[in-house]
Amino acid sequence: MNREPVDSFASLAPALAPWLSAARWHLGSTATPEIRLTLPVARAAGVELHWVVVADGDVTYNVPLTFRESAADEQAVLPAPIAVWENWTVRDATDDPFGQQELLRLITRGPVYSGGTDSSAAGLADTAPVCEKKAGLATHRLCAVQPRTSARRLGREQSNTSIVYDAAPPTSPAADEIGGAAGSPDTPESPHMADTAAAAATTFAGPIILKLFRVLHLGENPDVELQQVLSDSGAVPLQIGSAQLLLHTGHADVLTAQEFLPTATDAWESTTASLATGRPLPREEFVELGRTTRRIHNILAASLPVVEATADKRLQLQDSWLQRARKAINLVPQLAEYTDSIASIFGATQSVPWPPLQRIHGDYHLGQVLRSARGWVVLDFEGEPLRPLAQRRQPDLALRDVAGMLRSFDYAGGTGSEHQEWVSTTQQAFLSGYGALSEEHKVLLRALELDKALYEVAYEAATRPAWLPIPLVGVHRILGAAH
Repeated sequence: MNREPVDSFASLAPALAPWLSAARWHLGSTATPEIRLTLPVARAAGVELHWVVVADGDVTYNVPLTFRESAADEQAVLPAPIAVWENWTVRDATDDPFGQQELLRLITRGPVYSGGTDSSAAGLADTAPVCEKKAGLATHRLCAVQPRTSARRLGREQSNTSIVYDAAPPTSPAADEIGGAAGSPDTPESPHMADTAAAAATTFAGPIILKLFRVLHLGENPDVELQQVLSDSGAVPLQIGSAQLLLHTGHADVLTAQEFLPTATDAWESTTASLATGRPLPREEFVELGRTTRRIHNILAASLPVVEATADKRLQLQDSWLQRARKAINLVPQLAEYTDSIASIFGATQSVPWPPLQRIHGDYHLGQVLRSARGWVVLDFEGEPLRPLAQRRQPDLALRDVAGMLRSFDYAGGTGSEHQEWVSTTQQAFLSGYGALSEEHKVLLRALELDKALYEVAYEAATRPAWLPIPLVGVHRILGAAH
């Protein structure tokens, strides 16, 4: 590329600040952003892609960017730049066609990039400071894919960014598209690095969705880990692969790619729309959703470690329930008269046997499920994004997912009395598909439903007061059923 070498990326941060603070996934810090890491990824005539890590306050973000020489920038065919810096126009890589294709290639081609050491990828970062002694991007590819020619970014997401790649025309896979990720002695080993040549023998040609995790968390993201465990079950989209940022302090999942189901419908939208027309979805569909949920739990329990629900763990969970209850009562004082009843339902769980704790979805509701031609498909195993990653990866009661879905039916039904029979019937259909629960497990489920409803009370009181009656009705129903 014809240009003067750049001495440092440090001056880039102020140029990014207006765009960063306005991004939907930005968590609202007013601190001055700082560039923490830059890695060259790819370059072509007049354009470069760099993986940039930006810290703003206490949060660190993944911000892959494209840089184009201002004089050669084709404004008519590109989205507006997010910044103009030095002699470069800067764009969010998830919006730039070059960035979109190269982000997918990180996973589908399988190389490992090391910061500033690969002359074929070096460009803007030739002399840029790298804060980590050893840093790189590594891939874990599960299957080969046909090349893609078109991509579009989804615009509805809050905490992450996704790109959809349309189905490829039927062609033979290129020889270099088959095989596992290449290693590099200059980067730390990834815990995901394994020989994937056998899995790559089949070439995937359907639509793909790639997700960029905007907030950087060290450790394995459950949305990558759990969906890869479940990939062959049919209960989740087929997993294409993932990419990690490798640092001397640890590793972080930053990208994941999976099958995209363009004709599938969001279960929340389908359910609420069917109720609005007076023609609710068939009961058998929700029985099948219960079966799918049980199958997911069984696979996760068989594939990943489970732990005994010790007395300490029980007390720890009960304490978290009580904390959420106190928060709800502080925000909605009318609940104070039920303090003893709430404590009684939570306390009853200490006198019944608990099943082992296992990995679960963690944020399970109708909005995380698709209705597809092959049945129910479950998405987004990331858990509650604002919780620390270590907490989201902790084994928990599988019944927490069950409680989350039961509460979701309550939300779908709303406060109208005309839908309350549907709510009850659908909850029972889901439970019948999930499988018989012992009386002891029903005690646990009641506590988890109440915990979820109280969490919803606090959330709605703080952010959407108009929705507050829905969880309040749920709290009263659960308390009434306990007597």
